[in-house]
Amino acid sequence: MSFGIYVHHPWCVRKCAYCAFNVYTDKNPPFSIWREHISRDWKLEKKFFQEKPMTIYFGGGTPSLAPVSIISDMILEFNPMENAEITLEINPGDLSQNHLQGLQIAGVSRYSIGIQSFNPRFSKLLNRSHTVHDNHELLSLITKVRPKSWSLDLIFGLPDQNLEELIWDIDQALKHNPPHISIYGLTVERGTPLERGVQKGSIIPLDEDIWSDQFLYIMERLRKEGYEQYEISNFARSDHRSKHNEHIWKNGAYIGLGPGAHGFRIDGTRTVQKEKWEEWCSPDHIIIEKPTPEEALSDKVITSIRHIDGIPISLLEENGRKIDTTTMNGWIENDLITCTQTHIMLTQKGIFVADWMTQQLIEQINK
Repeated sequence: MSFGIYVHHPWCVRKCAYCAFNVYTDKNPPFSIWREHISRDWKLEKKFFQEKPMTIYFGGGTPSLAPVSIISDMILEFNPMENAEITLEINPGDLSQNHLQGLQIAGVSRYSIGIQSFNPRFSKLLNRSHTVHDNHELLSLITKVRPKSWSLDLIFGLPDQNLEELIWDIDQALKHNPPHISIYGLTVERGTPLERGVQKGSIIPLDEDIWSDQFLYIMERLRKEGYEQYEISNFARSDHRSKHNEHIWKNGAYIGLGPGAHGFRIDGTRTVQKEKWEEWCSPDHIIIEKPTPEEALSDKVITSIRHIDGIPISLLEENGRKIDTTTMNGWIENDLITCTQTHIMLTQKGIFVADWMTQQLIEQINK
């Protein structure tokens, strides 16, 4: 069975105001130790998988801070399938053309670029470590080095952001003709500087109606520009979907390596690597979880419903579950879901209440 690999690089130049990921800001990251321990865990985990990896995703953090030689060594050790998708997250302001070309020689075929906003006001609010000039400079550089694919990340629903500012952000992004755009609504995560600002009253979250208007504009605009919305927050041109993320959204198996990384073995076991550096470096650093059948099914519903294909009806049948006909018809009549003979999918109206709809589905199938 095919599988992917996620490698977590935990270091950043500085932590963004909204970020709740496992990130460190050491000035001199111990890259060689990180590399050695990634190899240690790869040797432990690969015995659960028979084939070569079909995707590798270097996330973080800012994995482009790691030396090219270390990224290259990892790819060689993982020995992926021919034409495997190998993605590496990068940020503006810290890369040269030679660096990017070195990464591509090492095997990187796709970049995920953390822009978030082209507006200096919002870049400052989010505590981004780069300038708007850096954004355009990196995107221009990408067109020169010509990777097989690349993606651009944006955030909408920012405090006090109006529709004109969102439109301008999208206009700036489209100038560079990205093959893939990931655009996420801002979430106030616990323990972040953003949350503290909200609690103090210095940051006012965007009104829900304005948020909805922005999201509707995003969906309609990007569709008109030739992008397919294949997941709630992800839009791609033809043949430029993220194979790694799509594999996970469809409940595929993957190995998670690095501090705080999660994995999903073929037998349904989940792995969680400890987040703190000292604990992750110790021998007893992987937590093994065996979800109950109800938990496993709920997890699959959560990821499947966000994808354009929706929830396979066979998934429910295989688990001896079904949704009450009256309830299902009510959702259909209210234009929240649509059904085919094989799948249950969110409508555009349903996408706006995706979290609520997901909870309703889980409650129904676990009755």
